[in-house]
Amino acid sequence: MRKLGRIRSRFSFEIHNFKAKGVYEAWRLVADRAFQRLCLARFRTAMKPSLHQLSGEAQSIHMSALELVKTSIPEISEDDLKKIEEEYAVVKAELELRVETMHDRFEYPDWYAIEQETSFLYYAVCRHYAPRNVLETGIANGHSSFFLIQAMKKNGHGKLHSIDIAYNVGKLLNDEEREDWILHVLGSPQRKSFSCIIDSVSPLDLFVHDSDHTYGWQMFEFRVAHKALSEQGVLLSDDIDHSLAFVDFCHEINQKPVLLLDTRKVTGMLLPEA
Repeated sequence: MRKLGRIRSRFSFEIHNFKAKGVYEAWRLVADRAFQRLCLARFRTAMKPSLHQLSGEAQSIHMSALELVKTSIPEISEDDLKKIEEEYAVVKAELELRVETMHDRFEYPDWYAIEQETSFLYYAVCRHYAPRNVLETGIANGHSSFFLIQAMKKNGHGKLHSIDIAYNVGKLLNDEEREDWILHVLGSPQRKSFSCIIDSVSPLDLFVHDSDHTYGWQMFEFRVAHKALSEQGVLLSDDIDHSLAFVDFCHEINQKPVLLLDTRKVTGMLLPEA
């Protein structure tokens, strides 16, 4: 029954994507995914990186977000980190309660939600660097948006800009949280629309990728967003194990990322250069 439910959920989601993107963009995405599967062993843009490849390109690789933060951002004091942990526990409990009460109203499958270690990383990074201008791509029900907004509220400033292909995203956010949230829906052509949105909100202090995970789109987002980062800007990407785009991009800009292995995916982070 659970498997049948997932199939139905996936089918419903793909139909929604088709309607939201329009015929051209939807079929381009279908073709891109098909190309990945059919040509996996022959073309680099269709390959998924192995854990060995990812770890070989990284400064460090971690299974604990707390240890990652301690190692990669040593300027955070023990007291500040403990405070962040305590705040996160409260925020996480609030989110879990909200998910339980709102579950039947969600538009997107629960497996699109951000995972625990990754959510702590997002929260800690946002709290420490105190960004004023944050942009994320791919919102779904709004799990990552929730953690970012809560961190910015604790900082006392900041706006979250979110880019998606539909308006029915972010159902987890309440009216108060939406005051610090600006949703941008991509027009057509999507790449031009994305670039225009980035230009209108840059410089970015924090960028988070969690949208289409095909090589071409990931590489496009990384390049455009990286150019829009402020001097102390941080780039985060969920699902870097879906394609070699993050590895190739880090080679392109000659930077070593920090990686987090969560239960289902790998998150990559590029910190400001010293």
